Amino acid sequence: MYLAIDYGKKRVGLAVGSQFPRGIGVINNPGSFSELAEKIKQLCADYDVESVIMGMPKLKSRDRSELSKEIEQLSEKIELITGVKVIFEEESYTSVSAEEELKKRGIDVRKNKEKVDELAAILILEQYIGSS
Repeated sequence: MYLAIDYGKKRVGLAVGSQFPRGIGVINNPGSFSELAEKIKQLCADYDVESVIMGMPKLKSRDRSELSKEIEQLSEKIELITGVKVIFEEESYTSVSAEEELKKRGIDVRKNKEKVDELAAILILEQYIGSS
């Protein structure tokens, strides 16, 4: 079973699956990698997670963004606390794709940011499974 994470400074979108990803909501980002990793540890236990698939934005230049650095730091903390391997999946524009899909469904994305984050995590996991 995989756990996909769409990391954000406010919320973290989550999805699980091995063949058919499904969203499991969001976690409000507590602002502490240790606290967030502890919450992810519980999810790993609850869903018998073998690998964490972490969305990693890719810049057109080879420079790393501030968000990329945070994602790397969080992934190190997750591996340390959970003992579960973190795999990065390129995730540029998953949030944009999620917003477009939700708009097609008639959902106001400004009032449903949690749904955007959760769907972005689903898209990250679908992409990873499709490329494996």
